[in-house]
Amino acid sequence: MKGYKDYMDNINVDPSLHEKIMSRATNKTAPKKRIKYVYRFAGIAACVALLMFGIWAIPNLLNDTTPGNGGPNGYIIRDPNGHAQNGNGEATDPPFDMHALIFNEVESFMSASRIPPDGNFDYDLTDEQLGAVFPNLGLTLSVAAHYRSNGDLWFVAASEYEWDGSRRNYTWTTIHLGNEDTLPETTTLFHGDDPIISASDVHGVSVTAFVYGMDDEYFRADFVLGGVAYRVETSDILAVIAGTERSGMERLTSLVNEIILGGPADLSTLEDPIIPELRNDRLTLAEARLDADFGMFLPQHVPSGFTFETALRLVNTRDNSLFVHWSRGLDVISWRVGTPLESDLWNIVSANDREKFDVSLYSIPWFDSVPAEFRYYFQSPVFLADEFTLDVIIARTMLGGSGRSGAAPRPETTQFGVLFGDVLVEVSMTGVSPEEVWEMFQR
Repeated sequence: MKGYKDYMDNINVDPSLHEKIMSRATNKTAPKKRIKYVYRFAGIAACVALLMFGIWAIPNLLNDTTPGNGGPNGYIIRDPNGHAQNGNGEATDPPFDMHALIFNEVESFMSASRIPPDGNFDYDLTDEQLGAVFPNLGLTLSVAAHYRSNGDLWFVAASEYEWDGSRRNYTWTTIHLGNEDTLPETTTLFHGDDPIISASDVHGVSVTAFVYGMDDEYFRADFVLGGVAYRVETSDILAVIAGTERSGMERLTSLVNEIILGGPADLSTLEDPIIPELRNDRLTLAEARLDADFGMFLPQHVPSGFTFETALRLVNTRDNSLFVHWSRGLDVISWRVGTPLESDLWNIVSANDREKFDVSLYSIPWFDSVPAEFRYYFQSPVFLADEFTLDVIIARTMLGGSGRSGAAPRPETTQFGVLFGDVLVEVSMTGVSPEEVWEMFQR
């Protein structure tokens, strides 16, 4: 690692972030409050766009909903053929209670891939903007406005969270909104041939709601309010995992009612954003090595047989990084260098805290074996450069199959980061021994 620390004086970072980095680097104690809730690793995270788990309850807005109007929970389920059931699974006529939602079943679904347009950027909403976009909505939300390269608003994305100590613990409740015909898809729903899709009348607004998933654990409602398109989503995945009482349908019904009663979003408050410095450049390996900010942190040599695939230099309102990828058949090396986020600083661990990062201590699936209080760290631990050793790499490496019948197991190094002053190097790879990984960090 010789040469890395000599380079640190040439890196410029926002003073407030630098203070947080140094504070986390010198304070080795963990937050006093432990993580209360659990979240999925690769499988469900890939399907549901990396949201974390949590539970949030709000008062029931359906005060005038009676058991005779859509069932005791104020909703009914309608399958693609138009057959209706109430919350108890009993056949019922379609209700006309404005507060109720009809949940249409679908045949199948898949996570939608969203390719951002060139030059897009986003900003977190200010308190004033938050009040204008979500008037009278009593939720704790993380909200970002996404823009096209010319400054036109693309869409707004909101995720509900609750504080757990100093961390944001995200729930499965999300709200997307934007101008009609501009809202990107989050999940593609397949309705089969000639489906009967029923809409609900909620305070004079037409709402189309859906239920889907292996255990009917995902819920979604689409509607237009005051010319603004909305998509509200909740899930019962936590209750399914824990075997506890489910409330996702009631939760979505309440949210839709509350949003409609609160009035449409005023999107004018999001107009005329400052267009930031943006980069989204594909580089050659030689160009990547010459990058003034992060090129010095790339490995000088990679193991034999690996071929350079791509290098991407990103600068936007959230990301300042250089990503390089090599491959050798099914083996890969992913190497990312950038300015750390605050969430990265929370994942700093001591090399002595093996229970937070050592893969040999747990079994797959990690979700079932890693204690809840360690899962944030275990997913992507960050080590200070002074504590980074070969033994740390060994602790993050296991033998895994290649997915081919009869193929020999090969080493898989699970993602980890190393913090060199104000620069974070994050890596993951397969087919590379711990000793070879260690050599890649040497100068």
